[in-house]
Amino acid sequence: MHEIFIQNIVKIFIAIDPIALIPIFASLSTKIPKSKILKLGIIIFLTSVFVLTFFAIFGNKFLDIIGISLFSFQIAGGIFLFFIAFEMLFEKRSKRKEKLVNKNINDEYLISFAIFPVAIPLIVGPSAITLSILISENLIISL
Repeated sequence: MHEIFIQNIVKIFIAIDPIALIPIFASLSTKIPKSKILKLGIIIFLTSVFVLTFFAIFGNKFLDIIGISLFSFQIAGGIFLFFIAFEMLFEKRSKRKEKLVNKNINDEYLISFAIFPVAIPLIVGPSAITLSILISENLIISL
């Protein structure tokens, strides 16, 4: 049982890839005051845990209700991440930074920023969601 737990933790760690997220988070949060970084981290953590737990418990049922197979979800998620990466590459960075500097960083903006793009899809992307569904299915089968 401990082996399965450790294997699943390692799989989730690989799917989320927190080490690669550090520079992304650092560059996205440059204009956020240090006093609000902890609050941002808590919101990101809670959102990520909620989404992963939701999909671990209801993932297959949810995808069946909306008529999407797990394979189709993986493909669509990959395409979605490609477009986000493409947009991040070719959008003028100065415009983005200018918007961020001029934006008042209030709690509403902080929550919005924490949920998208940081928690979803950077931390809890298609691979992490798919993995949580597969892990929960495997645990149910093995029990």
